[in-house]
Formats: sequence, C-alpha cells, structure tokens
Amino acid sequence: MKPDYTFDCGDGRTILIEYYQNYQVMQLAFEGMVYHLTRTRSASGARYSNGYLTFWEKGGTAFIERHGQIVAQKCVVQVDNKP
Repeated sequence: MKPDYTFDCGDGRTILIEYYQNYQVMQLAFEGMVYHLTRTRSASGARYSNGYLTFWEKGGTAFIERHGQIVAQKCVVQVDNKP
C-alpha cells in the first residue's frame, strides 16, 4: 500500500489511507488489517464506511469506529505525507 495520507493517533498507532475513484473509495490500513470503505453521507467532514468500520475525518483530525465503538480518536494527519 502506498498511502496518500498517514494519520498519527498519538498512541503509537497509525492509519494509512489510499484513495480511489475520485475519493469515493478508500483503502485503510489499521492495526495490521486492510479495509475497503466507501464514502457515505456526512453533515460535516469526510465519512467512509463498510458497515463494520467507519472512518471520519474533519479538518485533519480523524477517528475510527468499529461496531459503533470508537477504537481510535484524535488521529492527526501528518502534513509531510499530504499529496
């Protein structure tokens, strides 16, 4: 995976993001797993989900939910990795 963005969660974990199809689909690597998520409706920010995992980003800060439980939060995009 060649990430477009890397998010640092501040606890040693990172989120790697690679976008496809004009930002409508993403590949997300987190905790040794790779997920394929599609863009979903959001009142604010960018939200992607596959029904199991949800990634939500706004203003360079992101969080991940798994089965409705937040498993990573306050993850900050690394500016040296922005395209």
